[in-house]
Amino acid sequence: DRSRYYLRYRYTFRKNISFGFTGEKDPGEEFFAGTQKGFDFNSAHLLYSGRGVLNTLIIGDYQARFGQGLTMWSGLSFGKSSYVMQVKRVESGLRPYTSVDENLFMRGAAATVALGPVKLTAFYSQKQVDGNLTVVDTLDAELIGSFTSLQQSGFHRTQGELSDKDAVGERYIGGNLSFQKKRFHIGATGFVADYDAQFTRNTQLYNQFELDTSHYAVGGIDYAYGKNNWSFFGETSISDSKGIATVNGIMLALHPKLSVAVVQRHFDKEFQNLQANVFAEGSKPANESGIYAGLQADLNSRMSFSLYYDQFKFPWMRFLTDAPSVGHEYLAQFNYRPKRGYEFYVRYRQKLKGRNASDPEAIIDYPTSEVRQNFRIYASYPVSKSLKLKSRVEWVQYELQGNAIENGFMLYQDLIFKKLEWPISFAVRYALFDTESYNARVYAYETDLLYSWSIPAYYSRGSRFYLMAKIDVYRKIDLWLRYSVWKYNDRDVISSGLNEIEGNLKSDFKAQLRWRF
Repeated sequence: DRSRYYLRYRYTFRKNISFGFTGEKDPGEEFFAGTQKGFDFNSAHLLYSGRGVLNTLIIGDYQARFGQGLTMWSGLSFGKSSYVMQVKRVESGLRPYTSVDENLFMRGAAATVALGPVKLTAFYSQKQVDGNLTVVDTLDAELIGSFTSLQQSGFHRTQGELSDKDAVGERYIGGNLSFQKKRFHIGATGFVADYDAQFTRNTQLYNQFELDTSHYAVGGIDYAYGKNNWSFFGETSISDSKGIATVNGIMLALHPKLSVAVVQRHFDKEFQNLQANVFAEGSKPANESGIYAGLQADLNSRMSFSLYYDQFKFPWMRFLTDAPSVGHEYLAQFNYRPKRGYEFYVRYRQKLKGRNASDPEAIIDYPTSEVRQNFRIYASYPVSKSLKLKSRVEWVQYELQGNAIENGFMLYQDLIFKKLEWPISFAVRYALFDTESYNARVYAYETDLLYSWSIPAYYSRGSRFYLMAKIDVYRKIDLWLRYSVWKYNDRDVISSGLNEIEGNLKSDFKAQLRWRF
């Protein structure tokens, strides 16, 4: 079935009791047929929150977020962006899980007890996760199950993907103890994790320090203190593989119109934690050291300037980089808001990292410089009280030292209509793009259905169009409709294998109905 189905229900009573469930199936998965007796992914939760001793109680699916994300932070978070001062994570503790990502959550029970300034949280999670399951022969001729990797896609469409589904049992037991007094905070978080099969990854030189066991444990301390115009925060963790990781930062208001943020981080290559989600350059908090400095200046009531510079190094090898390497990233952005509702900015961003050279004559791989530059002009301005336009032009240049420079270009125009007296509002985008390769791709955020978001990559040569409308059908009934289409000018076949589409058009249609009662 090529369709995607999504169902979500949530009930809230007196703002402190919540119950909900979510069901979803992806395109290509069976639905009430074959291996699937319903939705491919199902999630539910029961939440109680109060102001007494029992602060929070969750049964079912939930997220646990503590400190700066170095020890325990399930779910998504954003890293470096144009908001240069947003470098400090704000922990939310326990919260119900209502999304459709099939990996970034805990399943079980958790509770938080509050005794004045002290909070104690305990959590337990046990669920089946997707993994590449194998069978290995031990020395005593017994057969035991093992897995080489965990699958994160959430797709169960083919025999291979179905065989990986729920193949590995995963269990987490842990807790957090915190003390909060005015501007001072300190907390301790720890957990142990177990898998019911042996993790035996395909070890390469670059990944030989990554997790390769059926059991691991992590513990850490987070801390924060603020006073007047400055605040300090950080977290330090250690895994039972004897790897240490730390992240520390300070934010200063040097002037009512000038703020500075500095973040230092160091992650040992031996640090192992699958539940970390921390401010970093890499996707995992391991094999990295760096320092980030950001500045936000309000030049006057209409103009502002923001800048950050991040210097980092990788003491050990990485994927596609067969030697220690260094890199940097910096962004500069000038904003101009002449009056309410108008916004214009110009942005330049450059990132340099090490990567293996594409030298066919080389006897061994060696790293060289990979440089990506982005230049963007953006404008948002109202035409009337009901109509707003958003325009963006972006140019990308990618260069792997020794190779030809690859360029990318993207231009889009948004039209947003919303009138209070009308039951319908809509957003339209038309975009043109021309990139010489996937390396020169451009990302752009798109308006999507409620509870959804999308940031697709624009690459190759062609155009993109989407129309999204929201219709107030009745007092508490909303209907959301979205149609989008890619048109490629340089191909007559899109993708390959089971995803192949004949022709140069790729489109999708979405409809969502919300009923509040």
